Amino acid sequence: MIKALLPIPSICGFTGVECWSHDENRVLSLRLSNFGLEGPFPRGLHDCTSMIALDLSGNRFSGPIPSCIAHDAPHLDLSNNSFSGEIPDSIANMVYLNVLNLEYNQLGGQIPERFNALRRLTAFSVADNLLSGPVPALLRKFPASHFAGNQGLCGAPLDECPGKGRGWVRIIGINNESSIGAAVGFVVGFVAAFYSLHWVVFSTRLRAYGFRV
Repeated sequence: MIKALLPIPSICGFTGVECWSHDENRVLSLRLSNFGLEGPFPRGLHDCTSMIALDLSGNRFSGPIPSCIAHDAPHLDLSNNSFSGEIPDSIANMVYLNVLNLEYNQLGGQIPERFNALRRLTAFSVADNLLSGPVPALLRKFPASHFAGNQGLCGAPLDECPGKGRGWVRIIGINNESSIGAAVGFVVGFVAAFYSLHWVVFSTRLRAYGFRV
């Protein structure tokens, strides 16, 4: 019995998938916000080099964000998930990135300094994560609310990073230590001289040929 071959459905017909054209399975954008998806970052997306937008927000994805995602996509939204680990600095290679939303995850470490290369960014947020360290200079143009909820983050537009005046404090500390050392040296020298004087006086009384101090 010969079975009829069913046509393979095009990925372009799936919900949340937009293709460049109906004639080819080249994904233009993938918008899967609030789909109830879970698990690690989908490996198949590594090969979607033609995408210009990736939105996985509002799901239950977990684990690290891979170092190579969406390549040159201008729009990347991974917010409201449970991604953990550090933010990969390879995202800085996405030179056409306009929107980067990583808020409401469990990301730790620092915001990569290489993000200063993302000069096309018009929207950025890492609020409510576990990040620490200074905010890169290029990102300081965004509101403080876009960095809120990270107890370790500092620098404009947030509070000044601790230790900014540490050099001045250190100088004062050294001066204080020097003063204390000098004072201790003076006291020790005075006590030593005092007892030496008494010892000489005592010795002169015992010796007929003693000398006066």
